[in-house]
Amino acid sequence: MAQLALNKGKAAMVRTEVVKISGSMLSQRIQQFSLTLIGRLMNPSIQRMDSLVANMPKIWKMEEKVVGADLEKGIFQFNFQSEEDMQGVLQNVPYHFDGWMVSLVKWEPIISATYPSAINFWVKVSDLPMHLWEEATLKAIGKTVDPTLGIGWWCFQGNDQTILFGAKCLRRCPSPLHSEMEALIWAMKNILSKGIDCQVFESDCSELVSMIQSPDEWPAFSNLLDEFGFLRVSFPFFSLSLIFVYVMFKRTA
Repeated sequence: MAQLALNKGKAAMVRTEVVKISGSMLSQRIQQFSLTLIGRLMNPSIQRMDSLVANMPKIWKMEEKVVGADLEKGIFQFNFQSEEDMQGVLQNVPYHFDGWMVSLVKWEPIISATYPSAINFWVKVSDLPMHLWEEATLKAIGKTVDPTLGIGWWCFQGNDQTILFGAKCLRRCPSPLHSEMEALIWAMKNILSKGIDCQVFESDCSELVSMIQSPDEWPAFSNLLDEFGFLRVSFPFFSLSLIFVYVMFKRTA
């Protein structure tokens, strides 16, 4: 396989080789990180990485049980000695440091410029009958109890350095997809108002991506799509792609 590279205005062919990694080697590496948490600073210009790596084990009271490392670009990891200790830390998310929150999740073999970025929150539901201990029940309760919803966005540079992010509450929309569209429009408005050169957008909602690609197939969203179209022309280039985000649920009686 070959790729074209430019050198001082002259085209040159550079040969690259495909490297095959054995499945057994990959499995060993995945097992090696089975007791690893990986995280990201939400504002690396303010949050001090060296201080976080040194102090988080003290906050968890596990100075002798946890080893932290700076992976650069605002990303860090902590290696634990036992599953129990690691799960104990995850039970108390979310965490913040230097006045800003941090993303902290169990390591998974994910290749993405935005991984990790999830910030998980625990919600306690009391006195729930045992026969209703299901994820669907908890989601239904959440929609009924809280008439509001939270939306947010995060803008970062190619080196994963945070430029700007926003979060706010809205009155619950007619559907989750309406909420996703409202969030995208709000993010675009903020990006434009701040004069930020942002051309690539990402979302974990596959239906939102499909809607943007084929707007004529979604007549029920015509008003929002018209507003999106008005904003889109203000961007020299615009793309919306799909990313994957993992969410944890905790069920209690």
